[in-house]
Amino acid sequence: MANDLERVRIDISRYEDRCAKLENVLLSPELRPELREKLETQLNLLLGNLVEFRKKENLKEAQELQDRSAAAAAAGPGPASLGAGDAAAGLGSHSAAAAAAVACPGPETVAAPGLGTAAAPGSGTAAISAPFSSADATARFLRSIMLPTAAPGASELRQLFQNLLKHKDNQPVKLPVHAWVYDVVGLADGSMLDLLEPEAQSQAWALSVLVSSALHPSAQLHDDLGDELSVAGRVDELFGRVLSLMARYMGGGPLKRKRNCTEQSLTAHLKRPNFMVLLRNALLFKGEDKPASGTLGSAKEDLLTKVQGWSSAYHGQIEYLLCYACAGDKFELLYLLRDDDTKLYHLLSSDTYTPRGKITVIQAAILVYGIISQQQHQLPADAQLMNSLPRGYGSVLLQPHSVVKTMEWTRHLNQGGMQLDDLQQLYTAVRGSSYVIHASEGPAVMRGSYRVTLEPRGQPLQDSWCPDSSEELALAIRCILMGVQAIHAAHFGHTDLRWPNIIKLTRGAFRVIDLELAVPLDSLQRHRKEDVDMPAVWEGGAALVDGRFTAASDLYLVGRMLQRMLSKMPPWDPALEGARQLAEGLVSKAFSMEQALQHVWLRLPLGELRTTVLGVV
Repeated sequence: MANDLERVRIDISRYEDRCAKLENVLLSPELRPELREKLETQLNLLLGNLVEFRKKENLKEAQELQDRSAAAAAAGPGPASLGAGDAAAGLGSHSAAAAAAVACPGPETVAAPGLGTAAAPGSGTAAISAPFSSADATARFLRSIMLPTAAPGASELRQLFQNLLKHKDNQPVKLPVHAWVYDVVGLADGSMLDLLEPEAQSQAWALSVLVSSALHPSAQLHDDLGDELSVAGRVDELFGRVLSLMARYMGGGPLKRKRNCTEQSLTAHLKRPNFMVLLRNALLFKGEDKPASGTLGSAKEDLLTKVQGWSSAYHGQIEYLLCYACAGDKFELLYLLRDDDTKLYHLLSSDTYTPRGKITVIQAAILVYGIISQQQHQLPADAQLMNSLPRGYGSVLLQPHSVVKTMEWTRHLNQGGMQLDDLQQLYTAVRGSSYVIHASEGPAVMRGSYRVTLEPRGQPLQDSWCPDSSEELALAIRCILMGVQAIHAAHFGHTDLRWPNIIKLTRGAFRVIDLELAVPLDSLQRHRKEDVDMPAVWEGGAALVDGRFTAASDLYLVGRMLQRMLSKMPPWDPALEGARQLAEGLVSKAFSMEQALQHVWLRLPLGELRTTVLGVV
């Protein structure tokens, strides 16, 4: 019997792996409709087989415990009678009633061939599940749950997670489980029946497989939570698989779960796998796992270190990042504010060992999905935070917190690009500026390819960008001038100042990017090769001073940026009169950098935002 049970468990593990792989494939937004339909059919068949194997496992475990109990009774009191206690202990309880129910089914129950223990009529014991071939109502069940219809504010989060989930008819949500699991869990702790129901009531078979697997009496007996990967695996079972199930049945967007350290991600350089969830390729959920030997405090400290850069990536109107920390069986759900990345805020605590703790985590996962599926609507329309984009004669890999820029080095040099040692010197020089992009790795050239990893990840401003107000425009121009000032302090000129070469961060901060075309200040540009066109932004050489690229040349480019932006804004707005005067002074090369930064339009009070970000008085 033991060998039969082990074979069934091997089959279950194999089917679970296949289901997980198919789930991840189905989350791809690029999947062709006809292929998606075939894969969904295949997944449903696999889930059906998985349910049947779970039923076989239940039957064989019950039979094995019954055989052990009979052997114990024949041998008299002794160690052999511990089998029932093992089952109860697997539920986090030492309930003798639960143990007896598993080990010694009473006369009121009968064995249903191929299905497990079924209830006799009128026995009061939940009947065994209907076959998986019945219509799966998981989608209907999940859609009946009352979830946010818009992203809640940070001030609403704690109240949301303190309340139990409810259906839209205001009835509490009871998660479906296999009837056998329902009986055993209920006998161990009768109050758990307020949180569960036999799967036959809702016919949410797919969700029932997931919840039953988590609550199975032997589930935690196979884990060694002294191992970090086991902790990660348990959280995946309770949290990750719920998110995947929600994404597949709710259709809230192309969710991606990642734990693979070798994937292109912000955690690729770490030794340990970390949990993260992306929607529309934006990082909206993050986790940190520690073994039982670690503390929840240390897990939260590591988590905070890894998510602090999140706010530097432009996520539109998203106000917070949901996240978790887990050490052994201690689990805590938290969030990080976009405008304060110095601390994590508590939402709920639970454990991943007891059935009640597991249900708390599963319900939290359902609510988390409901929130992040609404947060995706707050992302910028053109958010592409994890894609490789072609750019000129190179490419840009956009990651959640950074950008990896590559290009053909020889072609870069032939186009008048900067030498590598000069680029390294420039990136080093501007590292202390809050107004210029930073190089976290590189720049370097290997096998003919230039590569540099840049931080922070912001939102590039396209030519179509228009500020919300004259105050925001003034803030942007001041940030640009401060960035150019840092470049000039290193004795280089940017040469390619355009709105697409500016990124917007949180709190209205802006940074100058794309330093690869910089040149030494006051360098003669008439000697450029005949086959190399003068940059269009120089406007036929109008930006140059006696054929040289000077500090005034960059200021000319900033003035033209300002003039182009003013052409999109109401000409009668008196708040913009100072902006027009500044633009004319820059384009005419009448203003130095110091004069520009002291211009009255940039010195006007811009509100609390400007004071906070720039320290302007």
